Amino acid sequence: MNVTVIWATTQLQDVVAVELAPGATLADALRASGFVAQYGLEPAELGFARFGVRASGTALLTEGDRIEIDYAPLDDEMAKAGVWACNRQFIFRYTDPERQTQAVA
Repeated sequence: MNVTVIWATTQLQDVVAVELAPGATLADALRASGFVAQYGLEPAELGFARFGVRASGTALLTEGDRIEIDYAPLDDEMAKAGVWACNRQFIFRYTDPERQTQAVA
């Protein structure tokens, strides 16, 4: 089966297509990508997402999956804070200034 593995930082984006046997996991896709050796990554510190949705390294792959590799998953409170910050920035960027205080309050 063919899947795409992505490693992205603020400085680079690397996308690799890998071919794996049926029954392969997200962790297998990471190994096949070569990113660990190429970028000096520590597998125990990495997290996985499939099409942007957090997933376990032991999850089974399906044909055409897109796997994003990043640092260990954030806990729920950190993730909620990040969403709140993004929403607030969106509100201030695209909301009429007179309505901004009402939107944030």
